[in-house]
Amino acid sequence: MKGEEAVRRLVDGEPDALDAVSAAYTPLLNYVIFAILEDKQEREECLADVLHQVW
Repeated sequence: MKGEEAVRRLVDGEPDALDAVSAAYTPLLNYVIFAILEDKQEREECLADVLHQVW
């Protein structure tokens, strides 16, 4: 429910909604990204790129 609420807030244009989406989905995104990328900097960039696209 937490993730769904965060996405709903993002759709509604709430100012801090991206922070809520990030908090809700970063663990899952890290799990996927870590399985694919070995370099720490590339993983961090990938996560930032994904969140930027969501925004």
